[in-house]
Amino acid sequence: MENNQWGNYKEEILGKVDDFSFIFANLKKQKEGSDDWMVACCPFHNDTTPSFAYNRKTGKWACFSGCGKGSAFDFIMQSSGRSFKDTLIELGDRLKVPRPDIEDMQKPPIKEELVKVWVRYLNEEARLYLRGLSPKMFLVRK
Repeated sequence: MENNQWGNYKEEILGKVDDFSFIFANLKKQKEGSDDWMVACCPFHNDTTPSFAYNRKTGKWACFSGCGKGSAFDFIMQSSGRSFKDTLIELGDRLKVPRPDIEDMQKPPIKEELVKVWVRYLNEEARLYLRGLSPKMFLVRK
C-alpha cells in the first residue's frame, strides 16, 4: 500500500464520527453552549467554573484558562500522554476501523550519494560507534 496509509486511516476514522461527544464524555459539568459547542470543566487544571469548550461535530476544543486547544486527537494525546500513532490506533479500534498493514509499509530507500556525504561529516568516535565498536575500547590507560 502507499506511504499515505496512515493519512487514509485517519480520514477513515474521522469519516465514521458524527459526534465527538464520546471522547469528552468524562468531563464534569457539561452543558450546551451555542451551535454544536458544549462547555465543561477543563480536565487539565483544577477547574470549578467551566472554562473548557468542545465542538461535537468537529472535535475541536479549547480551554479558555490557557491549557491549550486543538483537535479530538490532541485532546486524547494530552489527556492520556499517548503518541499520535497510538491515539489514532486506539480510536480506530474503538470505531472498528481495520488497522493499516504495517508490514506493507516501506520507507523509501536513502540514496547512496546522500549517505556518502553524511559519512564525510562524522567524527572518528561516531564512525567507530556505527561500526559497533566502542571508542572506550581504544583508550590507553597509563
